Amino acid sequence: MAYVATQPSIEEARLLAIQALIVGNLGTLNTALTYDGLWPSSVAITSGMVTLGDAVSALDLRAAPVLICVLAGDAASAYIDIDRTDTRGLENTFWTAIVVYVHPDAIGATSSAPAALLAQAAMRETLRVRICDWLRAGVFNLDVNSTIQLASQEYTSGASYDVLDRCIAVNVKKDLVERGFGSGETVYGTVITHQGRVR
Repeated sequence: MAYVATQPSIEEARLLAIQALIVGNLGTLNTALTYDGLWPSSVAITSGMVTLGDAVSALDLRAAPVLICVLAGDAASAYIDIDRTDTRGLENTFWTAIVVYVHPDAIGATSSAPAALLAQAAMRETLRVRICDWLRAGVFNLDVNSTIQLASQEYTSGASYDVLDRCIAVNVKKDLVERGFGSGETVYGTVITHQGRVR
């Protein structure tokens, strides 16, 4: 086991790998959002809406009606647990927070009538649920993604690279959150906790 200063560390490599996994499955998300007209097919969720780190400013509805942030910290569920075992050396367990923000007007109301506002709320909540279901069941909790190849070599050498294994989405929490400084706004947020181990 060694830290290699000229390569990504395990922590950086797992963030990049999880971001790439999400981006690589955006086609499925766009299908899930548009198949019944819930989301306009002309407004695709793109790789530019999947970021490392959390936005500190208010969301721009035109640029990113949905923002998916991969976090190493700043969420209660993103941290590293390091254990020493007698038979296997050190084992790192990584909990990565994936935060999904949905702009309040991502799905606009057709009018200010109460029925239209209730329909908007139902569609917005359906949008949030579909994104969460896609991350949980369509990206993370698949056998094919239970092991993720990393670009780090802290636990390996030569031609081998570290592997994040026993990966699974272990927690989903939906909430309303404040985004932005000064004139912040309340947006619909969800935190999905991804767990994986390197040893």
